Amino acid sequence: MSRAETVAGFSPRYGRWAESNTERAASIAADPPAVTPEYLETRFAGMSGGPSNSRDDFCRNLRTLKYEAMYSICVQDFCGLVTLGDYSRILAQITATGEFAVDAATRWALAEAERQWGPPVYPGFDGKSATAQFAVLGLGKLGAGELNFSSDVDLIFLHSTVTGEPEKGATALPPADYFSRVGQMLSRALSDRTGDGFVFRVDLNLRPEGKAGPLVLPLEAMANYYEMFAAAWEKSALAKARPVGGSRALGGLFLKQMEPVIYRRYLDFAAVSSIRSMKGLIEDRESQKKQGTISVKLGEGGIRDLEFFVQALCLLYGGKIPDLRTRSAIEGLRQLRLNRLLSQVEHDRLLEAYLFLRRTENHIQMAEEEQAYDLPAHPEALENLARSMGFTGGATAATEPFLEELTDHMKTVRQSFDAFFSESRDSRIGQRLRSQFNLAALSRDIEEQLDAIARRLEGEISRTADAEMAHTNLELLMDTIGRRMSFWGTLLDNPALCERLVSVLGSSDFLSKILVRNWRMLDRILSADSADASASIGTLRESFAGIRAGCAPDAGATEVAEEEINCLRTFRNLHTLEVGLLDLAGDIDTPEASRRLTWIARVCLEEALKLALKDSLHRHGEPVDEETGKPARFAIIGMGKLGAGEMSYGSDLDVIFLFSGAGETRTTREGQKQLANIEFFIRVAQRLISYLTVKTAEGSCYEVDARLRPSGNAGLLVTSFRQFCTYHEKSAQTWEKQALLKGRFAAGDEPFGSEIEKAIRHILIEAPTGSIASEIAHLRSRMEKELAKEDIRHKNPKTGRGGIVDIEYTVQYLQLRHFRQHPDRLWLASTLDAIRELNGLKLLPDEDAQVLLDGYTFIQRLSSRMRIVQDRPMKDIDLEPTELDALAYRMGYSGGGRTEARRRLMDDYRRHTEAVRDVYLRTLGIRE
Repeated sequence: MSRAETVAGFSPRYGRWAESNTERAASIAADPPAVTPEYLETRFAGMSGGPSNSRDDFCRNLRTLKYEAMYSICVQDFCGLVTLGDYSRILAQITATGEFAVDAATRWALAEAERQWGPPVYPGFDGKSATAQFAVLGLGKLGAGELNFSSDVDLIFLHSTVTGEPEKGATALPPADYFSRVGQMLSRALSDRTGDGFVFRVDLNLRPEGKAGPLVLPLEAMANYYEMFAAAWEKSALAKARPVGGSRALGGLFLKQMEPVIYRRYLDFAAVSSIRSMKGLIEDRESQKKQGTISVKLGEGGIRDLEFFVQALCLLYGGKIPDLRTRSAIEGLRQLRLNRLLSQVEHDRLLEAYLFLRRTENHIQMAEEEQAYDLPAHPEALENLARSMGFTGGATAATEPFLEELTDHMKTVRQSFDAFFSESRDSRIGQRLRSQFNLAALSRDIEEQLDAIARRLEGEISRTADAEMAHTNLELLMDTIGRRMSFWGTLLDNPALCERLVSVLGSSDFLSKILVRNWRMLDRILSADSADASASIGTLRESFAGIRAGCAPDAGATEVAEEEINCLRTFRNLHTLEVGLLDLAGDIDTPEASRRLTWIARVCLEEALKLALKDSLHRHGEPVDEETGKPARFAIIGMGKLGAGEMSYGSDLDVIFLFSGAGETRTTREGQKQLANIEFFIRVAQRLISYLTVKTAEGSCYEVDARLRPSGNAGLLVTSFRQFCTYHEKSAQTWEKQALLKGRFAAGDEPFGSEIEKAIRHILIEAPTGSIASEIAHLRSRMEKELAKEDIRHKNPKTGRGGIVDIEYTVQYLQLRHFRQHPDRLWLASTLDAIRELNGLKLLPDEDAQVLLDGYTFIQRLSSRMRIVQDRPMKDIDLEPTELDALAYRMGYSGGGRTEARRRLMDDYRRHTEAVRDVYLRTLGIRE
């Protein structure tokens, strides 16, 4: 039987192609070429199939090339020119055909786009114009270099620019539109069925957000998605990605950035769990869809089992063993053997099984070029498949040994798959904990203790609200603790401590980060009586004194020691955790949590100021007020949330630094450098900011924002009392008057602070009110446009429509407008207190007051939950279902399932914000 007859017998589809292309088919059958990139490039060029061709010519030539290449592969495979042990050569040739086709279609689409719409030249961040780059990533089997005969090609598109301003003389299309058209053209050039057939089916569903996501993303947005939002399976899919079209450099740059995302530096059991869950879903679908059939791809022990097994091991250890960062299942098996994660025997059996299954899959698909993975149901077709695989004899003689060998291979694969995934699933914490130690050096007693600790931790995790969050945060803690067996032993000896620890790890990313940085204080932080339900600023000052006595007992009276700076962080972390634990448990409400967080901040300010003054007094002597001859005075005025007593988790400290007046320091010893008072207090303020913001092992204490001072960043860091008053009486804008409503003494000379508060009240009494409505409305409109940036996927509870700023601006407008008539009653920094007082004065109707109270309470609680649970700022609610599920649960929406919970959350959000916006517009007399 001739080679052409052999191919026609096993592949009717390519037998028909040979009949229609007699001369070319005969030439290929006589001497089938190896389908390499060089062969494809040369052959295609000979067809005049370049980017400059018309679409019809290009598509016809590309289809001709594809069928010629696939016919050569059929000849090599069916006619015994490639052995099973060398079958990777067939997979490589199919992959080469797919990659060449994608790259050729990309080149053609880019040339066609430039011809129709102009070159994609856009200004970069440096202001220089450049042609934007476009890259195509191949995932799945194309990325792995092991494409099957009738496979989809899984593609992702990205480009190199984010600007939306095309250059003059270039395309008028924005980048997203331009490159989406390129992606659509190249996809259709490959997948459209014409009279000449098709090249490859294109699957774009692995792109960020799947079918719902944009067809193409800029590099930065693509990287942000995978770093911040992608599910574990999406990150795992990137492990097989490689550039296959367009700019290889751009594609390579993206994948280089993604390496730490794909391969974690510690053992990544989350990725393994994700792969196992995904395989379970596939098996469930297959069992429901087909009964009595054998799928060599998706069935138990099929190709997908082996690929998942290899990929899971490579992901698990790839962070520590770079050689395992391979896309190919065949190379992955080799590297696992070389790194002693597989025995030689298991490697050889799995490799043989993989090649046998892949050859079987290809032969099924070669018959009619269909995406088929199941053994044929008809006996004659099954016999023909067996014969194509090299099994001879009569029908039974060929089919039975083929099925026996196939079954043996699939059993081999499934045994390895089950052994690995059952162990990984059942002892994730145990393996993670053991990875911290040298396993070979562990005594039996230590091993038993580690197993007991792991069982206890897993038991507690199973009872948490978010087991995956608990696992992730516990793994961060494990990285920090390392081999300190005494710590793990403490958890084993103290079940209550272990329970509280895991509860925090599974409830709050924000608090977990504090715990991880302060693990040495764990027993104190999580002791049963640590959270004081009756705290006051006085008890917090006493607590700081105790911490200082313990942490910096030897601190001198003149110089600042590092231990004193660390005391600030220890104090802030300890008491922020206490507030968070009470908050999560429901023992205090959001306003009470805000009060306590404000007290914590004030104590930190007071103590940081003491350190700054101690240092400056030692270096420069005491500042003296030249008018009075008495020591100059200094005060810190809290603004914003600090001044209002409404601090939240993660809030900055908004402050103004004021001193009493001009003069110089009085030196008292040799070596002191005399300074003008303003220079002295600038140094005090600078040191204070440094003590609070500098990062140490315990993190930073607070970020400090002093931009609300007169003239903002253009003004000096500290201001004299007289200059402050003059500025606000003569030069300040309306928004600065608004800010003064929350200005309150926070630290320093308290009588001086009282004088400042009295002066602020006088400034507000004398403030003109004629145009404040229009000025506030103008500022609010700008803020909404420039800062909120809301769209269908994101809401901004702070600066967005109907958010916190709408409430605050409504209240502040009414306070400023009526302050002259009611200075005593409207001198209120708290937004809630001001709403109630305005209502009591009949300046805010009952219904409107209730809308603002309810809206403020709802949004502040939402903000608190976003920060404490997900460690995210208030400015962004992601409307993705997975994000909303967790948020809805933490907000107390339960019953009716997750879909119903997030629907109710967003219904309430829209109801509150629309009602707030209505009050804001009516109160200020604005028309939208």
